[in-house]
Amino acid sequence: MTVAVCGFGTALPPHELRADEARAFVERRLVARRPELARMLGVFDRAGVETRRLCAPLDFFTADPSFAAKQAEFARTAPALATAAAERALADAGHRPRDVAAVVVACSTGVAAPNLDRDVAVRLELTRDVRRAPLWGLGCAGGVAALALAADLARARCAPILAVAVETCSLAFLPSDTSRANLIACALFGDGAAAVVLAPGNTGPVVRGAATTLVPDTADAMGWDVVDEGLKVRFAPTLPGLVRRHVGGALDRLATEAAVRRFDRFALHPGGPKILAAYDEVLAPPEQDLAASREILRTCGNMSSPTALFVLDRIRRTHPPAPGTQMAVAALGPGLAIESVALQW
Repeated sequence: MTVAVCGFGTALPPHELRADEARAFVERRLVARRPELARMLGVFDRAGVETRRLCAPLDFFTADPSFAAKQAEFARTAPALATAAAERALADAGHRPRDVAAVVVACSTGVAAPNLDRDVAVRLELTRDVRRAPLWGLGCAGGVAALALAADLARARCAPILAVAVETCSLAFLPSDTSRANLIACALFGDGAAAVVLAPGNTGPVVRGAATTLVPDTADAMGWDVVDEGLKVRFAPTLPGLVRRHVGGALDRLATEAAVRRFDRFALHPGGPKILAAYDEVLAPPEQDLAASREILRTCGNMSSPTALFVLDRIRRTHPPAPGTQMAVAALGPGLAIESVALQW
């Protein structure tokens, strides 16, 4: 059965944070506690992020909220953000909420039970027997993984499936964490949500296949450490090198899964400038595709799981591939895992 991505939607929270404001905040909150970090402040000039959105005003973070307070903010803002993106995707697809047979929700920056998929289902007034599939812990790769799972469900259920990726990365800020990783995270990450609708047929890019590549001995390269104050970011400086060594093989496996000879277009998660440079070196994507990744990074920051879907949406709106074009959508997440989906336009 042919399954296509027939609807796209994105949503951003209201509180804007410019790069100079983020740098000043870090100087007050982190460098004041560990002066040697001052030599790393240039990362704000090199991150490629001019502005990003936060789920709460900066004053919220200045008050050093507890983990419980941050989770309460997550519960207040993430469901609304996810629902806004989902509503736009359904409208774009021309489907009613009651048409949706299953909802997949990827999120790694908040903890809730019932999970966000329940909130999205209730807010959208999906049917009471809608299937739900929460995805947690996939980090930046979550949106691509949700897209792949939704395609499988659309084939199995012969009905429209909604996939949502939502993150409140800002709530992971820990003022007690004076690590290099936390400072870099402050330069890169923002909040946002994206959604796609997949349905049987060929209205929109057709999903040809999907692949996951787990890289051995890299569990410590990226992820969360759970500490008393909340979720502490962890990523290693070796990440760009890992991308160079493994992304080519990962997309070769995707091409085999999708039965295509090569990919001509790419929607790549912009983990940061060094990650994009690694993609460029190995994959040599067209400049308009790299430009789309850079533009999302510039205007939204790295939002973790929704970011690759933001890039895909921007490409289809600004430089849509010609009919028949083979595209790879890819993102890197904890594991280390490379999640990828093959689309035919």
